[in-house]
Amino acid sequence: MAPSKSPGPVDALIVNIPKELEPKGSGGSVIISQPKNKKPAASGEANP
Repeated sequence: MAPSKSPGPVDALIVNIPKELEPKGSGGSVIISQPKNKKPAASGEANP
């Protein structure tokens, strides 16, 4: 029973890690697009 309980919570954590990495990866792509858009916006403000 004790060894079965140990892998139980550990398995849940391992499943949560990959699930959290998936959305984080998508969010990272969006964050990279945001700074890219901010760079041209700052340049446009500096031009005028």
